[in-house]
Amino acid sequence: AAVALGMGAAIVAGLAMLFPILSLGFAGVWLLVFSRRAFVPNLSDGWIKTCSEILLFPVIPMAILAAAALDPELRPLILIIYVLVELFDSCAYAAGKFLGRTPAFPVLSPRKTVEGLVGGAICLMLSVAGVAVLANLPVIPSVTLAGMACAFGVAGDLAGSRLKRAGGVKDFP
Repeated sequence: AAVALGMGAAIVAGLAMLFPILSLGFAGVWLLVFSRRAFVPNLSDGWIKTCSEILLFPVIPMAILAAAALDPELRPLILIIYVLVELFDSCAYAAGKFLGRTPAFPVLSPRKTVEGLVGGAICLMLSVAGVAVLANLPVIPSVTLAGMACAFGVAGDLAGSRLKRAGGVKDFP
């Protein structure tokens, strides 16, 4: 199953790289599948549930990222978003270690705390606002991008945790 999933993901990513317009379609499919999972969380059909989880993370996001990486205009944005997510994760970890008391997601990720997530978001947004002022960039759009990176970073991390729990592994290899 893991080899089939890997091959399927590689094929989807390859198609997105060969035909970048497909990445827009993949983004639409991702939104539809996400909406289905968000608004009908208790799917009765195991096959549909499994496919939707695989499409949500990692197959479709990988295809969209692969297509975006081919566009020279999007490469800096991909790097910026990566740095934002890593900075948020590091700040949230530190804030959670020092201040964390309240579990945020006790089932999926028991060590994540509300205080860590809030502390990480505040730290990231203040850092981005400072860099925006120093670089003479608009502050509000920069902080908005940082907030989106926080939200999607946590969502991706929780999706990964869900897959780890379903696979019975403690850490990503």
